[in-house]
Amino acid sequence: MVKRMIGVVCFAICIVLGSTLQFEGLTPEGCKALFTLLGSVFLWVCGSFPLGVAGLLGVLTLIVTGAGDVNAVLAGFMNSAVLFLIFCFSFGVLFEKTTFSDKIVGFILKACKGNSKVLLLGFLFAATFVSYFMHNLVVIAVLLPIGCRVLETLGQEKLKSNLGKGMMIGLGMCAMIGGCGTPIGASMNVLVLGLLENMVGYTINFGQWCIVAVPATIVMTLAVYFAFLVICKPEELDPKKVEQVVADFAKLPATTNREKAILAVMILMVVMMVLGTWVPMFTIMNVGLFFLVICTFPGVNFLTWDEINKGMNWQVLVMFGCVNCMVGMMLGTGAVAWLSGLLSGLLSGLPVIAILLLFGVITQILHNFCPVGPALCAMVFPAFAGIALAVGGFPVAVVAFICVFSLGAAYFLPINLPLLVAQGSGYWETKDCLIPGLVPTVVMIVLMAVWFPAAFSMLGFA
Repeated sequence: MVKRMIGVVCFAICIVLGSTLQFEGLTPEGCKALFTLLGSVFLWVCGSFPLGVAGLLGVLTLIVTGAGDVNAVLAGFMNSAVLFLIFCFSFGVLFEKTTFSDKIVGFILKACKGNSKVLLLGFLFAATFVSYFMHNLVVIAVLLPIGCRVLETLGQEKLKSNLGKGMMIGLGMCAMIGGCGTPIGASMNVLVLGLLENMVGYTINFGQWCIVAVPATIVMTLAVYFAFLVICKPEELDPKKVEQVVADFAKLPATTNREKAILAVMILMVVMMVLGTWVPMFTIMNVGLFFLVICTFPGVNFLTWDEINKGMNWQVLVMFGCVNCMVGMMLGTGAVAWLSGLLSGLLSGLPVIAILLLFGVITQILHNFCPVGPALCAMVFPAFAGIALAVGGFPVAVVAFICVFSLGAAYFLPINLPLLVAQGSGYWETKDCLIPGLVPTVVMIVLMAVWFPAAFSMLGFA
């Protein structure tokens, strides 16, 4: 109760500050939007209200304080990412209607031989590797039901199991980490490549990208793994129980023709999303909605609306829509541009390594409180690239990778969609990812200052 009330008090203080403080270059509306989002973060971290209610309170505050009118505030609630959430949960529901998850669970448990640490390590690296080639949310949609089925089979209790926390938080983190590993891993990567070429005429091919990024993703995945080993040490598994479960799964019936048809549709959806890197029509929203149409098509009936409805985590969907509203107001009122300019202005006259470290710190601060990575990138990249050209001492391509890794992933708060969807598993709360999220964040910032400059110099970038 005390912690919940602390969140309410901090929220109230933020709203008062946002309505009374004035900053040069920041509009009053922008100040209100900035402090409303900050106050909402306190509500989420302290668990003052259910996630969706806390988000709706933030939206109401924007309207009541005059940060924007009703239409402007609510304009950002429904977008392609929110619609894609429906696909993610529906994908998991369909997967659970087959024996695929059981068979995969049996294979995983047999491979890890009852060792919870090996199970956690294998699951995290699977998320990172698959995310090299798939959209982060597709990775979540595929692995979330499998991970939940493993945990349920092993009797891991939601919100209490350290193994559950490690696997489900780590899934969101590693999906974002893997998305940075190849040029096709995330849409942010394509945006950064375009900015780099337009501003300084540099191009980074697939091989060069992987040489620099893949080792970084491996180190960061290990950082996530060791963070959970130390902070949330996974419980030991009962070898006899694991052995019995593996034996039970080995007796599963053969795959039916209907299951094969479902598998074909699921594979088709994933392939279409991968092709979306080059085919504009195959956006994640378009493919996700097409999936729902196919699965509920007359005569097919892989899913019913009742099944979709039961599989949805509506609280997470409402929360994400509310985050979109608050972030949209920050962008629309100029709060993000003001914050970016303020922070980047602090970098002049510093040593190169200090500049690179601050690049990482600034981008992480921005992204953890404003999850719209592409919008932030469009504002931050030109400023950082300009500083790199003026200061010298490291390749400008380093700035591109700082933006990719920092603005493509943030680990403290489940505001970014991969972590938000992973939270829908029910195995962890917002507070559970704060301290574990610090470890990969620090490792990432150090890699930005040390590994990226060395790697790009080795590849001949000036």
